[in-house]
Amino acid sequence: MRYTLFSIIFFICQLATFGQNFAKGNEAYFKDDNIKAIEFFTLAIENSEEVSKAYMYRGGAYMFLDRYDEALKDLNASKKLDSSNSKLYFYFGKLYIRQLDF
Repeated sequence: MRYTLFSIIFFICQLATFGQNFAKGNEAYFKDDNIKAIEFFTLAIENSEEVSKAYMYRGGAYMFLDRYDEALKDLNASKKLDSSNSKLYFYFGKLYIRQLDF
């Protein structure tokens, strides 16, 4: 009985927090808090929340921190999950331009 009650409560708590990591990551990302955004997008990926977009935005956050190898890895992971996202190619272009020496 205790196990069943615990399972039900745990499941309800999981439902209540589902999607919050991605939303918090998005909020931090658009406030230019890239460190915090990476933390939330990592949690979103681990919890299967908007995984392709979470990889894309985490890649963007890495890019803005000049961590290009990690950015490329995440952008490629996003592409593997959803190659039809046109915004993703914008990020690939930004990454390419940021790596050029002018």
